[in-house]
Amino acid sequence: MAQTVEIESPIHALGSVQGRIEAEPTLAPGRFVLHETVWGGDVICTLAPDRQELTDGAWGRRAYVAGRVIRERGTNRPLAIDDVVEITLWPDAAPGSMLRAARGFSPVPAGTPLPEARIRALRDGWGE
Repeated sequence: MAQTVEIESPIHALGSVQGRIEAEPTLAPGRFVLHETVWGGDVICTLAPDRQELTDGAWGRRAYVAGRVIRERGTNRPLAIDDVVEITLWPDAAPGSMLRAARGFSPVPAGTPLPEARIRALRDGWGE
């Protein structure tokens, strides 16, 4: 009696994946590896022959790669990106500067007490 095993096919959809663009010498021309930052795996990306210039200056840099993303059904983990249409590079930044540039960050005026000092003053005046 033969046993039937159902194999789930991957999900194909337009989208983008963030990670670090790396060269892989064993891959065919027009292909590169994106080391994906959320799942920590490698995603094989394929460029159309007329879009080879998208990777100029992108090697070793963090970026969003957009195209037809093939994801694992169930976990939604990216496996590959075919027909890459856009690569958006993250700006090179000094450590901590991206945090300060984040939306909602408010600069601290000079002379403002540290949070620890405010908490200590509240704690010390609690019983009065």
